[in-house]
Amino acid sequence: MKIQSIPMFMSGLVILILSVIMMSFAIFQSSMLAWLAPEPRYYIPTIGLILSMFLLACCYSSPSEER
Repeated sequence: MKIQSIPMFMSGLVILILSVIMMSFAIFQSSMLAWLAPEPRYYIPTIGLILSMFLLACCYSSPSEER
């Protein structure tokens, strides 16, 4: 696999790291029962995780198979 776009990879990596940090703060600052009801503090990290996975998936290329 080869990285096609370095800026896209770096953006995805930064968003992923920030989302994981924000999600860990949201989890450990409240009780685990808070996961039963959706709260706004979980929305932004979740959207960040989805966006970062999309960016990281888009910047990789797989070798094409020629027949």
